[in-house]
Amino acid sequence: MGADYSVHEYQGNARSWGQVLYDVYKPQASTVLDPAHQRGRIRQWRFGAVEVSDYECGAMRFLREARHVGPGCEDHYFISMPYLPGCAMNLTQEGRSAHCTPGQMIVQHTARPSELAHPVVGAIIVRVLGPALRSRFRNTTASLGIALPCARSAGALFGSLASSLVENLPYMDGDVRRAAGEKLVDLLAIALDVQAGDLPRNGHTVREAHRARVLRHIQKSFRDPDITPASVAATCGISVGYLHELFRETEHSVHETIMETRLRAARQLLGDTLGAPRTVAEVAYYCGFTDAAHFSRRFSRRFGAPPRDFLGRQD
Repeated sequence: MGADYSVHEYQGNARSWGQVLYDVYKPQASTVLDPAHQRGRIRQWRFGAVEVSDYECGAMRFLREARHVGPGCEDHYFISMPYLPGCAMNLTQEGRSAHCTPGQMIVQHTARPSELAHPVVGAIIVRVLGPALRSRFRNTTASLGIALPCARSAGALFGSLASSLVENLPYMDGDVRRAAGEKLVDLLAIALDVQAGDLPRNGHTVREAHRARVLRHIQKSFRDPDITPASVAATCGISVGYLHELFRETEHSVHETIMETRLRAARQLLGDTLGAPRTVAEVAYYCGFTDAAHFSRRFSRRFGAPPRDFLGRQD
């Protein structure tokens, strides 16, 4: 086989099959749970530093113990997406347990202890280097031991791209394969970020990451007159209640944050002397207000003077 494609099949020897699994899916202890009916095949494709495999196997149990995760151990994430009807993969990691069925995905980190067990299964598995994923999505630890959807939104795009890459491998040269692998990691990070509201919410780091994502969305979307706490929560993949909870620790509520963002942008635009002359009404509508009089009242209350006093004024 070429360097970008390989096939491994169960040949009736559980020990040699365990070695194949060890080599392909990194150090771990594996146990065949039903030797009399064991079968297995792994097809493996490489897209630069990213690997995609189609894993078909009988009942197995995998353990990553302290001896597998010490200093200098492998640092990869495996994202598993079962596809055979009725099959499931059960992962325990970071004190959490996930029952993953078709339409879902699980994330497993090779540098941490874990247990994975499954009956007969077929799954697409994507291997990503640890630093590559963490540089794009910081809260990887919270995604471990959780079954996340991959049948909608960015999760579906990630799964579809993984399958599409396999189908189109013969038509890609080396540079295209490497670039496609990078895009697959990008899409994985987006999928995890979209689902971040379903991840464990303990600890200041996780809360700060959620809040930072919300603030980025508000900064990008404040001009939309229809933006509301409910629409912000929906876009960021969290509940409205949790969104309000995130902002209880800050100076402004979610609604006040949207208003403050609009008013600050308006003040900057009013004082801009480089662009085309703007009226107060034009600035109001540009910044998401639907009523110029309402804008003037809010602006005057915030800055102590009506918006017309700030036209062409640079502070």
